[in-house]
Amino acid sequence: AFFIAYCCAMEVYWSFRRIGLPPGSLGIPILGEMPNIAVLGLMDFLIQKAERYKDVFLTHILFKPQVAVVSDESMMWLLKQERQESIKQNWPSHVKALVGPAAVTNQDGAYHKALRRWMDPVFTMDAIQSYFKGVDNVVKKHLASFASTGDFINNKALKKLALSLLVTSVFNREDEKELELLDGLLSTWFGGFVGMLQVESLPWTNYAKAHKARRELVDIMLGWIDEFRNDKSIPNKEHLLLGRLLSSKREDGTSFSTTDLTDNLVNILFAGHDTTYATVSTMLYLLNEHQDVWHALCKEVRGFPSDMEYQTLQKAPVVNAVLDETFRVHPSVYGSNRKAAKSLRFKDYTIPPGFELTYAVAPEGQLCPSPREFHIERFLPADHEFVKKSKWMASVANGIKLGPTKFRPFGGGVHMCMGMQFARMEARVILARLAQSYDLEIRNAKHQFIPFELWSHEFKLTPRS
Repeated sequence: AFFIAYCCAMEVYWSFRRIGLPPGSLGIPILGEMPNIAVLGLMDFLIQKAERYKDVFLTHILFKPQVAVVSDESMMWLLKQERQESIKQNWPSHVKALVGPAAVTNQDGAYHKALRRWMDPVFTMDAIQSYFKGVDNVVKKHLASFASTGDFINNKALKKLALSLLVTSVFNREDEKELELLDGLLSTWFGGFVGMLQVESLPWTNYAKAHKARRELVDIMLGWIDEFRNDKSIPNKEHLLLGRLLSSKREDGTSFSTTDLTDNLVNILFAGHDTTYATVSTMLYLLNEHQDVWHALCKEVRGFPSDMEYQTLQKAPVVNAVLDETFRVHPSVYGSNRKAAKSLRFKDYTIPPGFELTYAVAPEGQLCPSPREFHIERFLPADHEFVKKSKWMASVANGIKLGPTKFRPFGGGVHMCMGMQFARMEARVILARLAQSYDLEIRNAKHQFIPFELWSHEFKLTPRS
């Protein structure tokens, strides 16, 4: 009886609250449209809604009513509101606490701008190129290690590869025991993001364990930072990611605090560890499923030198098309949430203060022929050999324009992922070195959606003679 009364009360409440909001559905009480998402999958759910409503729509996901932004025009509007600080970040409080109060991810306004200016030199194209050789060496080392087993191995080995790439690029460290320790702490830490009971005072909860792991993680980082500062034998340390952060200053010439430093290093691990693992794992699965793409990739990278430069990968059409089509079909993160800081007006709709908004990473990239199918032709030049031989006619979809609104696997606007170019560089190197030297086999593939979308599997690398 109580549940029925609650449902009736919510229906009455939302019959008034939704006046002026965009059209859409709130689904069933409490669960909202989660049953539909469970059946369709989140991406197909968003595609279906985008086809029906075009611009924006009202929905109810994860127990919260929200306005979803899906069109190019509405995304441009959202980014403009964000620049004007009419829209704010909307991370749950437990996520903010676990990432760190000083992390750039959690900020808005002047402090966010200050942190972005501090961290911008870390991710310029010149900086990315300076990390390239270290990333290339780590990738070649790990791929050789995978192949040396002569057997299938779990795709979670790719997670350690992603972690090793970050630790090497940031701290110039490659010790296997340190990586094992860090991997365990990160797994415990990440468990706190998805737990249902966020009470730090209860030591048996995943959330409390996550905070303990984070404290240990920060202590390790502080020790590494001290060693980094004092070790004069590290070559070109000013060109490493940590060296760039330590040498960067505020506009008034002062250094950022230790908390600023550690929170944002944790944030880099948060943003660039599991997502890279998910993307690479899914790419391997897709290449195994689409042998024509695999052969085209192998043909393209066959002539790349062992000491190739990063510019070679930036200009490699198949490498980049595989990467972008993977982001489009199976983004590891589907979107991001914001909150209206004041009453907002979009077309004939009014969004009240405090109301949540969400945007998907590539809804307009899905509104094209065969939207859920993997076709790298979409991102290849029309005169490319692979397009000319393709039986799939993709003239309408060919050449999806990359940009902050139509295709946004790394978000958009003032909160766009700062590590986008670094993540793309990592994936490009892995693709090139894999296709250059190894044959790939996949078995026991399984599609999973929580906490990230990815294809998990076992893979086997065989050195190519």
